[in-house]
Amino acid sequence: MKAEVRITKSFKRQAKKLLKKYASLSKELFDLQEQLKKNPELSN
Repeated sequence: MKAEVRITKSFKRQAKKLLKKYASLSKELFDLQEQLKKNPELSN
């Protein structure tokens, strides 16, 4: 099953603040997105 990951404006706004504080967050969010694409049931 293929999944689509949507990022809301609200999430982008909140993440932007955290990305400045936590340098590794960008990679972690990318990894999470890839995991959700491969296994959509993780989000349940």
